[in-house]
Amino acid sequence: MEKKDVKSRLIQWVLLLQVFDLGIWEKKGCENIVVDHLSWIPLKGVDDPKEINEKFPDEQLLAVSTAPWNAHYVNYLSNGAIPEHWSKKQRQQFMSQVKQYIWDELDLFKVGADQVLRRCVPENEVHEILTHAHSSSCGGGGHFSGSKMGYTVLACGFYWPTLFKDANKYARQCLNCQRMGGGYIKKE
Repeated sequence: MEKKDVKSRLIQWVLLLQVFDLGIWEKKGCENIVVDHLSWIPLKGVDDPKEINEKFPDEQLLAVSTAPWNAHYVNYLSNGAIPEHWSKKQRQQFMSQVKQYIWDELDLFKVGADQVLRRCVPENEVHEILTHAHSSSCGGGGHFSGSKMGYTVLACGFYWPTLFKDANKYARQCLNCQRMGGGYIKKE
């Protein structure tokens, strides 16, 4: 191994493999039947095999079409960035709201009116939290109405801006509650 080939990742693997008694032997292509066979398979759909395809099939996989609801708060609290296209009124409103948020490296928290910190939840976790709060028998669950379920979620330490709207919608769409009729949803 030459010095120009040495990289931290390669050194890490060399150190891990030193424990084993390992030998690597190279065979010529004509002696290695499997490799020789694979080299003769024609490539389908490629005009010139020497041409490099610089577009990866999963290139758009991690593209975000819309930003999460808390992106502006996180951007401001982490590096002081405010969108330039906002009007003066929007900036003033944002600056008054951002005082209620705390950024802790991985999570964003909101300080409630009762001075309790609640973790700001991304959209992909909302359904699971609502399911647990509405359907479980512990923690105040048990098919309560939407507003009761919203307060239960707040008591558990979670927050998102449309919490009560989502909780009411979830309670109205619960199949068990609909089967049992309106009386199955416990009154507050």
